[in-house]
Amino acid sequence: MALTNAYYRDAFTGADFFALAAANNDQWVMRAIYPTTDGGSTTTSLDSYPLTFYSSVSGVSDCFYSPGWLYYICGSTGIDVQYDDLTQCDPAGNWTFQLLYNTAIVDQRSFTMNLQVPPGDLPVALDQNPTKFGYVAGPYDDICKDTVTGNTVSCDPNNIPPNEPWQPYKLSQKACAMTAAAMAADFHGGQISEGNLDDMDSYLSTHGGFDQNGNIYFPNVVPYGSVMGAQWNYVSPKPANDQGLRNDICQYGPQIMGVNARSSTTSKVGHFVLAYGKTQNNMASTTPWRILDPDGGRNIDSTIYYNRNLGERFYKGVADTYPFPVYGFEIRVYSPVELVVTTPDGREKTGFDPVSGTTYNSIPNAMYSAEGLDDDVTGEPDPDPVKFFYISGPAVGNYTIQAIGTGSGTYSMQVITLDTNANQAASTELMDVPTSPGAVQQYSLNYGGDATAPLTFQAGYAGGGQSKQVNAFLQYSSPAAARIKVSANVTSYRIAIQFGSTILPATFSAALNGNDVSTLFTPVAGTSESVTVPLQPGSNKLLFKVQGVEINGHTATDRDSFTIIVG
Repeated sequence: MALTNAYYRDAFTGADFFALAAANNDQWVMRAIYPTTDGGSTTTSLDSYPLTFYSSVSGVSDCFYSPGWLYYICGSTGIDVQYDDLTQCDPAGNWTFQLLYNTAIVDQRSFTMNLQVPPGDLPVALDQNPTKFGYVAGPYDDICKDTVTGNTVSCDPNNIPPNEPWQPYKLSQKACAMTAAAMAADFHGGQISEGNLDDMDSYLSTHGGFDQNGNIYFPNVVPYGSVMGAQWNYVSPKPANDQGLRNDICQYGPQIMGVNARSSTTSKVGHFVLAYGKTQNNMASTTPWRILDPDGGRNIDSTIYYNRNLGERFYKGVADTYPFPVYGFEIRVYSPVELVVTTPDGREKTGFDPVSGTTYNSIPNAMYSAEGLDDDVTGEPDPDPVKFFYISGPAVGNYTIQAIGTGSGTYSMQVITLDTNANQAASTELMDVPTSPGAVQQYSLNYGGDATAPLTFQAGYAGGGQSKQVNAFLQYSSPAAARIKVSANVTSYRIAIQFGSTILPATFSAALNGNDVSTLFTPVAGTSESVTVPLQPGSNKLLFKVQGVEINGHTATDRDSFTIIVG
């Protein structure tokens, strides 16, 4: 019993001893004494089954036996015994093994159970700047920085138009998430070095590994890692939860952790590292994480990132079963809006309302987060972090999505369905939707449980007043209610309207404050459009009307009215 250090990811911790010159009915017990919580002073103990010596058993001399053995071991008064205790994920801190001989303690040895992956099991800390080691590296993904506006734009980094003020990003600036994923792959048997990062970037660029802003689609890294030898699978994104991250590291190995170097209070992810434990054997929020940082290829603690876990990207080995259902869907939105998602029964919400400052987090197995790739060379924050909603094992039905404006401009939204192996199965996009501060646009998203069927956006507000079938003739993403109020300086409002597939376009009419504004709209059955209407101070009345054909062949009229208060 000469152990001084063990690790909470170790599957077993053991001790052995020799029993010599045993006498009849002698007994030995191995006792483990360990903390009840990581680093705690309160301990508990666990005794092994007793090992008993019998001078004779059924006419056979000198036998040892312990409950659970298949047979007696006979023929000697001495035995070498090894006890193995299943300790993976057990509490870290000071442990003691005691050997009891006929109830008296005859030996004891103490050791430290460390709250980290064993150092010898760690992958090499990779540097996201391969040129530092003499490797050739092209630009990062197909994005550029607009040096005038500071925004990220899609581009061909190798063929930039001469009049565009665009500058390609380098791996050293943006490749932290990709490099963290490479290190995770290496833990699971991959062979990825700095010399492979440019090839990895090219692979992801042509195999759906990046979104439109250059953010990593973490599930789509798996095929490249597998080609490079990794035996691994992606599980899911997970919200910031220190205890959950602790448990995933001990059970499945190092995990990708989102961090931020510029603020101790923000919840926005700006950088990614690979976390593999804690620097001390406790889970206090002030205790730094042990991390492999792609920014410089450093094995350091998380002090420079304020010791904050802002969310996990969860990988596992192929031999491990999925710990929970991973099918579901993800909504990603770009530019100036936040999302609030409501369950089909209307009871639970997850997301952020920027108008009221309210964070919702009540949908089971769901999360909402903002993440970007800050410039690791200049320190500039990502100008357009993606906001995303994720849910695993969702209930079937119509989910309501509110997109609430945080600025003036346009936004794009993407819905991705995930199959039972967390692979992307289908995708639907909504592009270039105008918005403004405080504007609320509402959509309905029907999830039917089939991961291969693309989810479609439907306008989320039907106006009311008629039957469900007739109300579907005209539906609205904006306004999202019959009566809304906007600030006093607003002079116009964007109407986002969806025309039912059986409307009679010639019957459509629109009136604003008693004036016919029908010509502003172009009603076509089965389409949608956004139209800006002028507003006057005070109350503004909008009336819409259209006829459509019901399933039974009858013609009916859908009438909707809105009041928009300015001031």
